[in-house]
Amino acid sequence: MNRKLFIVDPQNGFMDDGSLPVAGSHARMEALGQYLDSLDFDYYDHITVSLDWHPLTHCSFAEKGGPWPQHCVAFTNDALVTPEVMQPLLRWMKADKVDFITKGKERDIEEYSALDNDQNAECIRITQTDTDVLDVCGVVGTVCVQNTLKGMLEREVIPSSKICVLPKYTAQFSEKDETEFLAWANSVGLTIG
Repeated sequence: MNRKLFIVDPQNGFMDDGSLPVAGSHARMEALGQYLDSLDFDYYDHITVSLDWHPLTHCSFAEKGGPWPQHCVAFTNDALVTPEVMQPLLRWMKADKVDFITKGKERDIEEYSALDNDQNAECIRITQTDTDVLDVCGVVGTVCVQNTLKGMLEREVIPSSKICVLPKYTAQFSEKDETEFLAWANSVGLTIG
């Protein structure tokens, strides 16, 4: 079986003490790291990681009229993959099984989904060819994770029946958001793992 993993924005900026903190995200990403460490390389054929990679004056930042505090500015510690996930990913990278995709790089364009630009969408389409199961997790569930999933479905990258959401490795702003996210996932035919 060809099984793949898509991790959305597991970055320092979204950790509990980050510039855009998501309570409980550190614990969820630590659990994800332990999960990745526990697996043999034949479990996942490929892992894709999306990253917010914003310019200093990005339109989503509050000082530019956007809804969010400044976060994940490209090339800063805030934008790096949190060590709890990066350390296990290094092992998978040595096996040549990991790709990184950056989003939100244009100053005047918000990209909640990793598929909001055509270049990323095509790259994701290529990496998902022949996928039997795509596990998806990351930060934040009701924002970038959900929008990335919507992008996959809207662009018909992969059928909903082949997508499995991993809630124990997906951080949310609140319990209410988690409930709403899982209800949405069920409503569009995704599997909850």
